[in-house]
Amino acid sequence: MKIIPFLQVPFAVRSVGHSPNPNWSGIGFNGILISTTSLDSLTVSSDNSIASIEPGLGWGAVIPQVGVGGLILGGGLSHFSAQYGLAADNVKTFEFVLASGEIVNTNAETNSDPFWALKGGGPNFATAYSLTVLPSVLAAFTEWQKNGAQTDPKTSVLNNILSTGCSLGLVYSEPATYPDAFAPLAAIPNGIIRIPATNATVTLLSTILGGAFSTASARHVYRSAASLIDETLYNETSSYYFDTINSHQAKGVKVNMTFTLQTIPPSLVAASESRGGNPMGFPSLAHQWWTTITDWASEKDDETVLSAVKSIGDQFETLGAARNSYLPYLYMNDCYADQNPLTQYPPANIKTMKYIAAKYDPSRVFQLLQKDGCLLSKA
Repeated sequence: MKIIPFLQVPFAVRSVGHSPNPNWSGIGFNGILISTTSLDSLTVSSDNSIASIEPGLGWGAVIPQVGVGGLILGGGLSHFSAQYGLAADNVKTFEFVLASGEIVNTNAETNSDPFWALKGGGPNFATAYSLTVLPSVLAAFTEWQKNGAQTDPKTSVLNNILSTGCSLGLVYSEPATYPDAFAPLAAIPNGIIRIPATNATVTLLSTILGGAFSTASARHVYRSAASLIDETLYNETSSYYFDTINSHQAKGVKVNMTFTLQTIPPSLVAASESRGGNPMGFPSLAHQWWTTITDWASEKDDETVLSAVKSIGDQFETLGAARNSYLPYLYMNDCYADQNPLTQYPPANIKTMKYIAAKYDPSRVFQLLQKDGCLLSKA
């Protein structure tokens, strides 16, 4: 890091490179790429209570396509967030490198201001740390969101809507077969292919999730939005989504798109706050984070696909606003390059983050030379 501000060279930092946004974790030939690929050690404390993980690891090593570093700087949503908060809320200590090249440790007791800011504050302070659809389906999913998700934080359901159908991933964080909280989902009528419940470990879950991602080369993008729990909004947006994706596929555009609903119960907010909180400021009421994950084959289709992705996101916001269920919140790890989640963070938190950034990076290296990303200079 010392040479970058000395020479005033643009740079980017990459954990694993999961973000598809240009210049967020890559820079081409126009600057320096700091890759943490070789920082890949993992050690566990003697009492098995704390894992020390370097940022070059993926979560499937954990889930190989998602990097430890980037996930945590953006917050980090998981199947266990309703119980334990975001991944960032469970970090015990960060070890990071300042723009000056100084290596600093931060935790809740020592250098506590960057400890708070790093938990979802994006790439604004330092780098290289280690760290401790069908209508019946949507109806059942919404009922679980309103009831089971609110009363039993051990439950997690990931709802993926594809152009070919819908998949539900049900996770319960202790041994069980079909907990009462999942009753609406168990009652979905015929037409569903059920995979038998499995009592297993997080390692197996990570292997299954990692295997769900294609390793084929493709162009890739996603987009973020948020809303209150609203079955009608889900149905109306999914109809627009199906019409859009089917229209492009009929014209020969080789594109695959997944429309995903991620439930955020109040227990997640409480779990985050009990662990010291974070700067993200997401709503404390029951809601969900929407994202669309899109892959396509050819560069010639970039404009067409990106326009389609944006139109679906805009439609979600428009329909939600008309129903008073749209929420002006963006989850950093799901944002596209033209979205700025920091504009949705509480102003007081942005002010504190800028104070911390000025304290630890007085020359503003991470604001002026870092090529792109969710930078405080944009907030």
